[in-house]
Amino acid sequence: MKNIVLLKPLFSLAFIIVFIANNQGQEVGPEALYREKIPMTPEVFNGGEYVEYPSAYIGHAYFQSTAYNYADIVFNGIVYKDIPLLYDLVSQNLIALNPIHAKKVILQSNRISEFLIHSEFGDVKFVKGNTKGVAGDYADIFLEEIVEDGLYAYHQKSLQREIKELERNTRFDQSESLLLFHGGELNPLKTKQSAIRILGMEKKLAREVIKEKGLKYRLDRRAYQTAIVQAYQKILRNE
Repeated sequence: MKNIVLLKPLFSLAFIIVFIANNQGQEVGPEALYREKIPMTPEVFNGGEYVEYPSAYIGHAYFQSTAYNYADIVFNGIVYKDIPLLYDLVSQNLIALNPIHAKKVILQSNRISEFLIHSEFGDVKFVKGNTKGVAGDYADIFLEEIVEDGLYAYHQKSLQREIKELERNTRFDQSESLLLFHGGELNPLKTKQSAIRILGMEKKLAREVIKEKGLKYRLDRRAYQTAIVQAYQKILRNE
């Protein structure tokens, strides 16, 4: 994240009052001055109210879990840190808790270029396709960056209705599509050989990498393609 301002949302009016009082008569730096002048609710929270899914639905709509995770969001070129965040994979919306009204709001995704989720599973980075100079289907979609400038994942969930013994249920089904960024394009990886073919990598070398790591495509497509892309990037660095 280059040439962007770091900022944490201010949740307490008392904090602002104490901050200004303690700095009266002192020379105030640019970042401190900015913090003093911003409104109580930063523009990142100025979205529409989020409507919950019915509690009877099986599963949930969110990335990883229903629990809020802190995230760093690049909004209009500014990094807002430690935003309590949910990522709705059905609507592809980012949901935050407005600190003033304690309501869930939908963030304006057209102003967000990337975000980093800090969860119990580790940090996960998402970027917009257009940040890679990509147009078309993936330009305005958030993609998980698995291998920087290489492998990405598009996470989705959909609502599926089912009937079991006269009982009607609605459940959330999840899917993950892997994409390879190469030649200025995001290329879908649909088969075992897709990444090898797109990269023009020697099949013998690819087999050696996979054998060394003991990976099976049918058991873990993500780990398999990650190993291929990382091996290719290592070759480029060593040339």
